[in-house]
Amino acid sequence: MERDLVNSLINNASLLLMLSVVYEVAYFIPAKLSRFRTCISGVLIAAICIAIMSVPFTLQPGVVYDTRSILISVTGLMFGTVPVIITSVTAIIYRLVIGGAGSVPGLAVIITSALIGIFWRQWIYPRFRRLKWLSVYVMSLGVHATMIACMILLPYPDNLNVIRQIWLPVMLIYPVASVFLNLILMRQQEVRRTQHDLKKSEERYRQITDNISDVVWTTDLNMNTTFVSPSIERLIGESIEDHLKRDLDEKFPPDSLAIINNTLQDELVNDDKRDKGRSRVIELEHYRADGSVIWLGMNISIIRDKDDRPIGFLGVSRDITMLKKTQSELQYMIDHDDLTGLYNRRRYEKEIRRMDIESQLPLTVVIVDINGLKLINDSFGHAEGDKIISVSAGLISGFCREGDFLARTGGDEFSILLPKTDSKDALKFIESVLRACDLYNREIENEAYHINLAFGTETKRSSEEDFTLTCRRAEDYLNQSKLLKKSSSNSAVIASIKATMQDKSHETEAHSERIAYFAKKVGAKLDLSQIELDHIELLATLHDIGKVGIAERILMKPGKLDPDEWKEMKKHPEIGYRIAMSSPNLAPIAEYILCHHERWDGSGYPRGLKGKNIPLISRIISIADSFDAMTEDRIYRKAMSKDEAIEEIRKCSGTQFDPDIAQIFIEEVG
Repeated sequence: MERDLVNSLINNASLLLMLSVVYEVAYFIPAKLSRFRTCISGVLIAAICIAIMSVPFTLQPGVVYDTRSILISVTGLMFGTVPVIITSVTAIIYRLVIGGAGSVPGLAVIITSALIGIFWRQWIYPRFRRLKWLSVYVMSLGVHATMIACMILLPYPDNLNVIRQIWLPVMLIYPVASVFLNLILMRQQEVRRTQHDLKKSEERYRQITDNISDVVWTTDLNMNTTFVSPSIERLIGESIEDHLKRDLDEKFPPDSLAIINNTLQDELVNDDKRDKGRSRVIELEHYRADGSVIWLGMNISIIRDKDDRPIGFLGVSRDITMLKKTQSELQYMIDHDDLTGLYNRRRYEKEIRRMDIESQLPLTVVIVDINGLKLINDSFGHAEGDKIISVSAGLISGFCREGDFLARTGGDEFSILLPKTDSKDALKFIESVLRACDLYNREIENEAYHINLAFGTETKRSSEEDFTLTCRRAEDYLNQSKLLKKSSSNSAVIASIKATMQDKSHETEAHSERIAYFAKKVGAKLDLSQIELDHIELLATLHDIGKVGIAERILMKPGKLDPDEWKEMKKHPEIGYRIAMSSPNLAPIAEYILCHHERWDGSGYPRGLKGKNIPLISRIISIADSFDAMTEDRIYRKAMSKDEAIEEIRKCSGTQFDPDIAQIFIEEVG
């Protein structure tokens, strides 16, 4: 009897191997049905369960035994909740159909097997991954100990007889069968997981290789290409076959071909002296199929045979055209002046080191300075000054030869290096530039915008000479030249400023002369020196010179200025001060220009000076200017009579005007 039971249970357990078939079938379910994979697996396992339950060992009528407990518990462990529920429900229905005294314990076995399998999957199995087979064995012991316990539900004394007959074979065979079945499924799971990961890896690799622009290539020692990756088509625009057919001189421009040949030959010649695993990185140009040129960054290493002898080269090429373009643009910005496009001082210093060699002698330096640029900037704005700089740069560069070096080395300064040029040829160069300036100036009516250049030059004739001293002597000659030209240049600019000021403000030369007349009478009464009287006369003409920087709409407005316009108008003393300080001829009256709108009581502008803190000459001009303004017609009002103007000065004495000077003015002019 026990032998028959054991044989029957072993035969029944063999049907469990069908579970591995289900696992395989589930793996091949199409992706579009993947959401139904667990349900399909549950149906297939339920079918196996019916097959197992159809060939049981009958212990007595109504009491049958099979391996459903193994199937259901392992299904819960390996396939999850949905398949085990489908299988358990199917098994319960089928067991009820069979009927008999064993129905109740049979149903209990089905339910407890499913619950233990799910519990083990969720809570026990993940915690003992290194002892999977032992974990499954312990689970099966629990399942089948429970199964034997369920036999108590049979009628007495049948229950005890059944337990006595089945406990030993069940506890010996079923746990082993469970472990064996689980190991098979685990192996399948690992194989399928590996296949899945490999497939995903291949897909990722394919995506990378399909999109990567880098090209892998190999050559023999004669530089014949033996392999090139498919990405060559995206990089160069030609097929692998066409690329392999092309010679090196068809792929690389001459300079690049020389670089790659020299690099690879150097690698071979010095192979024994260097690390065997090294690689070289070079940058060079490469022809595309359409004839255009791109930049490649190449990482090159030597291929070796089993005896460690060089047999070829392995390289990875990457398109660095945009990188080279960006580097070129950045280098241009580093080396060039934004305004003129000429080289800057940084590059000039570098070029000196390159040119200061024997083969470039005699080496001449020419330093050029734009006279009066600061005065133009302060008077007419930096935009006008920038135009002067740009025009000057164009005139000078027009006479530079190939090999000469021109740079803007300061705000108003240019420096030129003339290799293999003596002082005689340098003077010819300067004369050519000066003639070009004269031609340009003839086309410009306003003398303030004429190009007026000063030059200093010196030549290094022998290698023993220090080029720093050569440059210093050129600067000394430049300064001498500037002293001779600066006065006339500034005079032209000042004359232009006066004309512009009178045109914008409609203040006539007669207005300036009257102010000078009134102010000098007061000055004479105060026993001022001739120099101070000269300053009064110059100040009378240029006290409002800063109005060249005020918008004409404000100067010519017929009505009262609004707060913003008045704020702008009050800037003209400071503008005038800056203009005057730009010219040695005007610097002595700069402070008087700045203070001519200060008031005796401290309520004036721009600094709010009070009393005798205001320069004396500014106080005198303030009264003379106010009197003449009151007695002349203005856009916004009619002129006062002389008596009315004198009365107004008397009223403002001690507030706007110095009371002592006001009294002298009334006595002398009134």
